[in-house]
Amino acid sequence: PVPAPDWAAVESRLGTSLPGDYKRLVETFGCNGMFNGFFVVFHPGKLIWHTEYFAGDDIGYGGEHPPFPAPGGLIPWSNNEHEQTYFWITGGPGPDRWPVYAVDSLDEGSRFECTATEFLFRQMTDREHPFHIAAEGVRGHWFQEAGAAIES
Repeated sequence: PVPAPDWAAVESRLGTSLPGDYKRLVETFGCNGMFNGFFVVFHPGKLIWHTEYFAGDDIGYGGEHPPFPAPGGLIPWSNNEHEQTYFWITGGPGPDRWPVYAVDSLDEGSRFECTATEFLFRQMTDREHPFHIAAEGVRGHWFQEAGAAIES
């Protein structure tokens, strides 16, 4: 079992609630590892660090979205070794409805109307997904912790 973070403290520090699917993902798998040896989901402390770091960026990503806490601002929740970063576009009807904003290594962004977990799942399984890593012959997916692989 992965110890649950103190979500109240995390959300208080950020100044916003976080999506429920992200919380369940962190509580199920933790953040000390990677999905398919490729995707890192930020630990809440790292999520706070990245959010505070990007808050000083006046440019935003692709000129479309400012960093959080600006209205419609971005909160980073994941990245990978290909210099792709995944954010939520905040605002609207609440965190469980925040879309994903994926930024590639050229700082070009794409909006996806789905949750973080759905985005990760589609990346790993859908060869038509614009940010896919679905490789030929891959018959399963895993979360790999320090020294161990957990099949899912």
